[in-house]
Amino acid sequence: MKVTIVGGGGAIGSTAAFVLAQKNIVDEVCLIDIRHNLAKDHEMDMGQAVSAISRTVITSGGWERLEGSDIVVLAMGAPALVNKAETAAPPANDSKLTGRLSGLHRQMEIVPEIVGHLKNYAPQAVILNAANPVDVLNAKIHQLSGFDKNKIIGFSYNDTIRFRWAIAQVLNIDAGRVRAFVLGEHGEAQCPIASQIYIDGEKTVLAPEQYDAIMDLTHNWLKEKLALKAGRTSPWLSGIYIPYILEAMIRETGETVACSVIGEDGVSIGETVVLDRGGLRERVPLELNGEERNQFQAAKNKIADILKFI
Repeated sequence: MKVTIVGGGGAIGSTAAFVLAQKNIVDEVCLIDIRHNLAKDHEMDMGQAVSAISRTVITSGGWERLEGSDIVVLAMGAPALVNKAETAAPPANDSKLTGRLSGLHRQMEIVPEIVGHLKNYAPQAVILNAANPVDVLNAKIHQLSGFDKNKIIGFSYNDTIRFRWAIAQVLNIDAGRVRAFVLGEHGEAQCPIASQIYIDGEKTVLAPEQYDAIMDLTHNWLKEKLALKAGRTSPWLSGIYIPYILEAMIRETGETVACSVIGEDGVSIGETVVLDRGGLRERVPLELNGEERNQFQAAKNKIADILKFI
């Protein structure tokens, strides 16, 4: 099995490649990046690093190296891949775009080119899109490519992991004991599902003050991280959990995870799903309360509105 990572020279792409290679579950991890020398440097260094512990071969190259890919991970960031788009004028209503949506106009400059290469070299591959804004780009990739919507999966599991981490922090327990999910937009309209939290398999009802503390912790953590202005997103968290999702797909574990998937209406949004080597195997709907259903619908409406002007 071959996994190709577009943006493989970047922090997220290269970390994901290294973690995936250590899992020893694929034959080849190929790195494609506009910075060809950086991708080649990773190939040479990483290839040596994993040679004694894994059968996975690290390669790199141009777009033609997409050929033969079973899964293509899109881990490109707009600043890393765009030259001319850096100075491109944003849409007139770009002021509405904040957070992960703020670079949308730059990403849209490169998506048609990437889709063209995917159609030329890897039309049968499953796409795991980790490029932001995930939900919007998922839908746009589907529109431009005509690929089976069930083979375009958006990586939004970070939100779920952060939610579980915050729950564990507030309850003073190990995060591995927590099962909970974040649905909706991979962004400001995300929907933490507090009504379906399980600790050691037992359903747990949070007190209002506990939920407030969890939300405060999550928001303050993100605010503090952004204030660092380190020029990084989440290379460690994404770098670990992109391979986690890939392993669930490749091994077909049947595990329920949260990812952005495309509905019949063409809108991609975070849901609880089971994945396999073909992409989306099935949706596993959570039982939401009234407030959570309203939040989820509001997130879907937001994504649908954005899709109208791109």
